[in-house]
Amino acid sequence: MKPRSNRVLPHTLVLCATPLLATLSANAHVVSTKESNNTGTWTLPAGTNLLTGVTASPGAVVAHEGSSTSWGTLTDGTLGDTAGTPATSCTPNNGDSVTFPLDLTGFPAGRNITSFDSYCTWGNSGRDNQDYTLQYSTVANPTTFIDIHTARVATGIDRSTHTRLTETTGFLATGVHSIRVLFNG
Repeated sequence: MKPRSNRVLPHTLVLCATPLLATLSANAHVVSTKESNNTGTWTLPAGTNLLTGVTASPGAVVAHEGSSTSWGTLTDGTLGDTAGTPATSCTPNNGDSVTFPLDLTGFPAGRNITSFDSYCTWGNSGRDNQDYTLQYSTVANPTTFIDIHTARVATGIDRSTHTRLTETTGFLATGVHSIRVLFNG
């Protein structure tokens, strides 16, 4: 979800992390697919969103321009400010981060992440850019975070962006305890 007030960070970010099974190889790299539009309309990916319903840390986001103070806004499965309603968006400060500890019930060795989708929408083209670093921690070391990828999407006139991160081996990360999004600026 979500991440991100950029004045270069996106204000409305819906974050989706999806688990699937795949095989590993030694020649891996992250594939970042970026797109934008001026409608604010996207079809969210099918499958399980591992970030839905988890309690984020810190508990609240700094709000700007009438945006939400709840990190849950990033992971609730709806897109933000498509109709001039900033309260459906989050506008974190540059340099802020949010950590989502995953539900590991039934997965004591951690979750395997195959894709990560982030969406930004805003009532105009002023807050639709994405600039964040996606990180994860493992069950073996839940307090140390490892970079997966830094996503940057800057548009001109469009007001809505989407970034999809995948990995050529099938997994962005394995044995995952938590996902963290660092909002760059």
